[in-house]
Amino acid sequence: MTSGVWRAALVAVLLAIAQRPAVAQTQVARDQIPLGLEFCLIAAEDPERAAEFARARDLVDTEPAAEVMAFGREGAPAFMGVRVHRQENGDFATECGFEAIAVGEITRAEIEALGTQFSLEIVSTDGEGRYGLARRSSHLAIWGFASPTDAIPCLADGLTIAPEVLREHPQIVDEIAAVCNKPGFRMLIWSAHSTTQIPQ
Repeated sequence: MTSGVWRAALVAVLLAIAQRPAVAQTQVARDQIPLGLEFCLIAAEDPERAAEFARARDLVDTEPAAEVMAFGREGAPAFMGVRVHRQENGDFATECGFEAIAVGEITRAEIEALGTQFSLEIVSTDGEGRYGLARRSSHLAIWGFASPTDAIPCLADGLTIAPEVLREHPQIVDEIAAVCNKPGFRMLIWSAHSTTQIPQ
């Protein structure tokens, strides 16, 4: 879709909306959506391995702490993260979140492919491009939501770019023009895992 530089700069200008656990909504390429799902599935059982998975994909820790890990691109807000709740007896629970906007319309085929890849069931659809996905077991619950969202505005529509961003990334105007006012969609993934049974 666009270069990493474009996304980082656009995020800095447009999007800084706080989301589940300490994760911000950010502009991503579509191929980052399966990455977010896989991250949350790995984090369910092994948060440290999930952190290694994220770092191996050139994402950086934006909130390193004992109980919270959040990851994003260098210089941009985090768009996925995991919070670990530990108990004195050694039991633990994890809560993982991924939230992003991607350019382009979402299709049922794309949602079905995600469902097949990650063993998620389509649990709701309204015929207007909104979908719900889910998987639930005694120790794991995963929910996914996809819905259309407003297009990224163009410069002529009131979008402004900070002068320092223009200096560092002079090509950003052309890159924004290539995707602005095109349809987009928002994807939210949330999972919870517990070593003890999750109440049904």
